[in-house]
Amino acid sequence: MRVETDKQRWPVRRSLYLFLVVIVMAAIFFFSSMQGNESSAMSGRVAEWLTRVIYPDFSAMSAEQKKGALQLMGYVVRKCAHFTEYALLGASLVLLLSTFSFKYRSWIALLLTALYAVSDEWHQGFVEGRAPMARDVLIDTAGAAFGIMIVVLFILSRRKERNSE
Repeated sequence: MRVETDKQRWPVRRSLYLFLVVIVMAAIFFFSSMQGNESSAMSGRVAEWLTRVIYPDFSAMSAEQKKGALQLMGYVVRKCAHFTEYALLGASLVLLLSTFSFKYRSWIALLLTALYAVSDEWHQGFVEGRAPMARDVLIDTAGAAFGIMIVVLFILSRRKERNSE
């Protein structure tokens, strides 16, 4: 029985991780290509549901209170979506780069993700009803850092487990 080493499995892992990176980038591009009214409608549905969950007395609120709660929750939903998309991108990029043997993989993943965030915001400048926002680049980059950190901590814990066996 032949046991494969990690280095022998790297081409398969690289392909899988590259596929994951491309899928996440395509999803981000897709969502950024949505016109402002489409994007607002999508996040608005999620925001309304969450608002009703968080505020059980939502139906008893005044129209002004409802509007304020929905606007706040819509903002939170949109920014959480940015953070999550880029956490997935950062995580998948650092997984891909972890199959190569060079230094600073985490920093390179963070830099590439930040550059993609900048290009994504630039792209939104050409979409009707959307506008590029520097704040979103910062949120995206923070999400990427979080995703990268989770993967790095997982890799380090796995390495520690293997070394203790």
